[in-house]
Amino acid sequence: GPYDARRTLALRPPGARTLLAAVLIALGGIPLGFAIGWAQLQFFPGAAEALAGLEQLVTATDGRRVLWLLFLVALTPAICEELVFRGVLLQSFTGMAAWRAILATAVVFGAFHLSFETAIRLLPTAFIGVLLGYVAWHARSVTASMLMHFVNNAAAVVLIWQPGVRALVLRDDQPVWAVVAVAPLVLAAG
Repeated sequence: GPYDARRTLALRPPGARTLLAAVLIALGGIPLGFAIGWAQLQFFPGAAEALAGLEQLVTATDGRRVLWLLFLVALTPAICEELVFRGVLLQSFTGMAAWRAILATAVVFGAFHLSFETAIRLLPTAFIGVLLGYVAWHARSVTASMLMHFVNNAAAVVLIWQPGVRALVLRDDQPVWAVVAVAPLVLAAG
């Protein structure tokens, strides 16, 4: 028939190099997303309380809760949201210039994550959406963006759960600027 689920959802299996690139891009994008969020908080200081509430939702006190949160906050959105945003939506823009398709999908992705309490997440989420879209578009595989999405969301769970790990990228409610400075190099490597 005319409907090809593998093409519509970009379900082409990526190679090992593509998956490595996806992980590097995700790891380079995380500190930059933090920097974008921090910059926004300088203009909207009241938003920090809303983000603290969101942080409490994904706080784990034991290993079982961490596994549950990784399933709920990292794995499930990585699969479901990527099938929708980088699968159906991005693939429907194939007649459009790549940068426009990626940007349009990223803006919709950022808007999808909005709520009154978390409006501050629009720009960082849209930025991550650009990276996810870039990888999915060039790899023609939503699997690569699923891996990136999982790494991004799992990092949030781990950073909230483990204060020692968090201190590597966030100190005194701001990004560790040395990590932010290295992030573009990690992105470029990806």
